[in-house]
Amino acid sequence: MSLIPSNISMPALLNRFALIYLPIAVVLALALYGGIALEQKMRRENIGIEEQSRIAIASDRLARDLSGPETDLRFVANLPAMSRYLDSANLAQREELEKIFLLLSKEKKRYDQIRYLDDRGQEVIRINYNNGNPTVTPREQLQNKAGRYFFNDTLKLDQGEIFVSQLDLNIENGSIEVPYKPMLRFGTPVFDRAGRKRGIILLNYFGSELLQDFSTGMRSNIDGHAMLLNRDGYWLSSAQHEDEWGFMLGKKERTFGHDFPDEWHTIEAAESGTIQTDRGLFSYATVYPLANAKHLSGSAVLPGSFAGLGIAAHAFKWKIVSFVPHAVLSTIPVGIFVLSGIAYLIFALIAFVVALFTLYRQQADKLVRESDSRLNFVLCAQHIGGWDFNLLDHSARHTLEH
Repeated sequence: MSLIPSNISMPALLNRFALIYLPIAVVLALALYGGIALEQKMRRENIGIEEQSRIAIASDRLARDLSGPETDLRFVANLPAMSRYLDSANLAQREELEKIFLLLSKEKKRYDQIRYLDDRGQEVIRINYNNGNPTVTPREQLQNKAGRYFFNDTLKLDQGEIFVSQLDLNIENGSIEVPYKPMLRFGTPVFDRAGRKRGIILLNYFGSELLQDFSTGMRSNIDGHAMLLNRDGYWLSSAQHEDEWGFMLGKKERTFGHDFPDEWHTIEAAESGTIQTDRGLFSYATVYPLANAKHLSGSAVLPGSFAGLGIAAHAFKWKIVSFVPHAVLSTIPVGIFVLSGIAYLIFALIAFVVALFTLYRQQADKLVRESDSRLNFVLCAQHIGGWDFNLLDHSARHTLEH
């Protein structure tokens, strides 16, 4: 049985439905648009806050990881055993130093190499971590590093000053070590008891551990990209691993500034902040992980290049950048569409019922009016007929009387 009375035409019902529903649909669409815009604005703000929080966590991790090498370096440089060996070059005292270096390597688990180099750049003691089994390098395998920037820069320092290299890839025998081994080198000169500079202590710090801790600190459920950049904008850590270490691999164009020139102009000039462009949301902060160091090397050594450049500690900085693409920011939760669809259906049903009811009432009112008209007509006709009958009756009586 049809829910629509037979006296109501479908075109009339659809027209009435459209007149009622379309204004409601327009208002609902405007409310939906405003709600989505507000939700996206709040989402961007929340993402910005969350990304800044992640950056702060990652920055703290970097600072914590790098707080130990300076202490270890000073500890080794000021060992009484070191002073005794520098004074005498005695074999027994050298072996004592080797044992101390071995113990430090085994306990810290953060140094790929611990070395003492003399003032000519020749390795005298070298401890290799050897995947957790530290070993003393035999004399015949010791190398001369006189041409390397980290030796020359460290040897120039005064007592108590510390050299820190940029984070780069380890080089052995003139070639980048494969698989890649990111390194930070901490160095300080050592002096005998007469105050003569006799060489340097050098700690090769595992950069991979540092970068792993950075990635852990930047982990998030948001579909974004966490990046660690050196002061020139080269990627030290990136979601696209092929972008990393461009300054070491001869890929001079592989910089953040090359891919995001406008954003880099802002990020490079400011300490921290959040910027939004048509590409997405960029949250960033500047990290000075070694602010206490007295001297830093800014050289990014390339294979075959041995030039070094001393820079001030405050100039040694990294940029942590979080990038959330525009597509992620513009994502609308499925729940909004589901609720909107339900709302449209409910209002459509209400509009249909109202249209049907109003048409039904209209038809009913019309029928009542038509009925009243017929009734009035009948009553009027009866009244006229009664008047004629009375008139005839009066005429008949008048005739009979005469």
